[in-house]
Amino acid sequence: MKYMLSRFGKIKMRLPWGTLLIVLLLKTSLAFAGNSLYTLQLEAVDRSQAVRSQLLRTAFSQVLVQVSGSEAILATRQYAREQRNIDNYVQLYEYINIDTALQLSVQFNKTRLDQLLTKAAIAVWSDNRPVTVLWLHENEHSSSISSKLMQYAKQRGILLVTPLLDAQDQQLITREDIRELQATNIAMATKRYNSTVSLAGKVGYLDAQWQGNWLFIIGDQQYSYQATSIDLDALLLEAIKYFAKKLSLDYANHKYLYGSAVNKIKITVNNIVSSAEQVKVVNFLRQLPQVNNLEILQLSANGVDFLLQTIADYDNIKSNIAVSQLFAIDGANLRSQRLILRLL
Repeated sequence: MKYMLSRFGKIKMRLPWGTLLIVLLLKTSLAFAGNSLYTLQLEAVDRSQAVRSQLLRTAFSQVLVQVSGSEAILATRQYAREQRNIDNYVQLYEYINIDTALQLSVQFNKTRLDQLLTKAAIAVWSDNRPVTVLWLHENEHSSSISSKLMQYAKQRGILLVTPLLDAQDQQLITREDIRELQATNIAMATKRYNSTVSLAGKVGYLDAQWQGNWLFIIGDQQYSYQATSIDLDALLLEAIKYFAKKLSLDYANHKYLYGSAVNKIKITVNNIVSSAEQVKVVNFLRQLPQVNNLEILQLSANGVDFLLQTIADYDNIKSNIAVSQLFAIDGANLRSQRLILRLL
């Protein structure tokens, strides 16, 4: 470590360039962790009231997703009701110019947003949520994949950063480690960034579809996730959604949910004709709001019976399924907590 004397005669520490970059990277991420979680900037075509009203509606839905890490709030009665009262949630707004483009910057009231999410039984990111380091296996698509993952993570309030991949990183982790999703070396390399949370993955195009293999490391917990899709954006978005849900188990405020009744909803999904479709359905159901457990009860020739345990109510689950456009709802019974779906 090198030191230098300042002009005031005090000893100042000169950090290695890589360390300095990490410090700047973490400071930028931690700045996002604060009040900016409740702030959004949207491009405005003009300063008219009509345009501003539309942008405030868009910002309201986006900030709720950002604060909770999930779209679950958008399917609730609480959100539908409060869309008429958005002004009550806006703390301030101002117009700014960024690269000659007019932007509307909106800061929302933290207390009121948190109260709205609490009433809907949806957890809110805690102040101590960590930086997540992204380890992506390199290929010709890496740059666009990384950019999309960063975009989707930011939309959900996840502090996702890319590693330097400099000489020091290369001493800790190799390309093969990332390609093979070697948890031990990925976790060790992540510690360099003062974090114990990482998202590692490899994405490729094979047999006319995109395939994603992921490893999520959150402290001592490890989660594997695989998915396929003909749409790359959809594949990456589902990976971030699943990661956000796992991250929220440790880094979202659930205290107001403790003691809530657990609802058991039986869901039959018909028209499942391949193992890939079954994986797709399982991944979707696991990401529904506040799911505690998902159990496969029975397999049939073209369908699966699931038991979903959740503290979200029946209507919330049904609404989330309806807006997904992945299924047709062929039957619903509130009294027996039963849903019959058909995969589209």
